[in-house]
Amino acid sequence: MIDDADAGRDTGGRAPTFTAWLRNRTDAQLAALFALRPDLVTPVPADIAALAARATARPAVLRVLDRLDRFGLQVLEGLVALGDERLGGAAGVP
Repeated sequence: MIDDADAGRDTGGRAPTFTAWLRNRTDAQLAALFALRPDLVTPVPADIAALAARATARPAVLRVLDRLDRFGLQVLEGLVALGDERLGGAAGVP
């Protein structure tokens, strides 16, 4: 995982990292995340980069996907299909 030292820094056209996104969360937003996902803070991660790595690890992602119903999975699939123009290709489905 690429760790942006400053969440607001210009990433040269590439998508911002999850680590950078987490750094921009307020204390209240992080508390809400931890209330919904206590597995992310047990044991306590060393820093935000470790938290981001834990949250994006395959087992953590699978736990979240298991909670989604069919509609939620279809919405997620649509968002993935739309893509992100910051990742180098044209956004959207051809």
